[in-house]
Amino acid sequence: MDVVQDELNRSPPLALSVVVASVVVGLVLNPVFAFDDAFAFCPRDVLFRAQIHRVFTSVAHVDGPLSALLACALSVRVIARRERERGTLRTLFDGATVFWLTTGCATVISVILGPIMPVILRDNYMFGTGVFAAAFGTFARECARSSASDVTQLGIVGAVPTKRAPAVVGFVALLLGANALELASCLYVGYAWGSGGAFEWANVSDGTLADLENGSLRFIARAPGYVAVNGQTLPVTTRDGAGVSTASWSTFAGGVFAAASAAAREVRSRVVSQRRTEGAAARTTVAETSDQSSASEQSGDEDTRPKPDTREERAAAFAAAFERRKNDRHGEGEGDAAS
Repeated sequence: MDVVQDELNRSPPLALSVVVASVVVGLVLNPVFAFDDAFAFCPRDVLFRAQIHRVFTSVAHVDGPLSALLACALSVRVIARRERERGTLRTLFDGATVFWLTTGCATVISVILGPIMPVILRDNYMFGTGVFAAAFGTFARECARSSASDVTQLGIVGAVPTKRAPAVVGFVALLLGANALELASCLYVGYAWGSGGAFEWANVSDGTLADLENGSLRFIARAPGYVAVNGQTLPVTTRDGAGVSTASWSTFAGGVFAAASAAAREVRSRVVSQRRTEGAAARTTVAETSDQSSASEQSGDEDTRPKPDTREERAAAFAAAFERRKNDRHGEGEGDAAS
């Protein structure tokens, strides 16, 4: 838990905001308020119900608790590194623009392919987590800008040409159940933009972003840990000294992870203790049942008639027994004579 807290404290503001938003949306807003039903990208809702806002708001969509955890890992490992290299505002602009171009492209494809592929226009045909699409589209754009001789290592896949890396990653994601329309739109936008084709008009120069940092977006540039377009970290003061708000966000995210871990441990301990209690109760019941059966067998074998104590009582009992035996023999003799 200390490692997670340390990673969150060292994360730039955009990466940390993605972590907090993923946790809040995936673990609170979706299950409690059905946030995903109103903001996730669904071609049918956009085309037939005129819910154009889904093209833009779906960037904040998180598919579920597992996607929230994966989004946090992506933010800490990938988005934070790119933010330190390219700047906070540049990373935000690239990711948001790639995503909105992707959803717009998917809408156009849905209009063209919808009549021949009805599955695209179903109510449950929705895109996945928004930050995944933004990161994948940006990855495709950067790979498209690489030279033909560049090579990228892709884990167990091995070394592949960098220009083909997005297609390989997309194929693996498709095998794992990702949305085919979403992957195709991300690849098209990334390759078209990176190769200087259809989306070259979406480029914004570093000078324009620097003017925004010093102008209308100056309040964002004052955030502790903010990375300017030129690569400088602003402000110079440390996060511990000046980042009260950001530190509180990281503490909140770390607290959510700690609460989730504690809840999981509590549930596991309760299940184990309940199983142990049920096992002990079962063993006690079996032991009591065996004791009762043994006692009943012993009581069935014992003679419950009262025993004579004095000499007179024993003599009377003997005489009564002798009389009963005599009567029994007499009755048997009469029965034989009658037959």
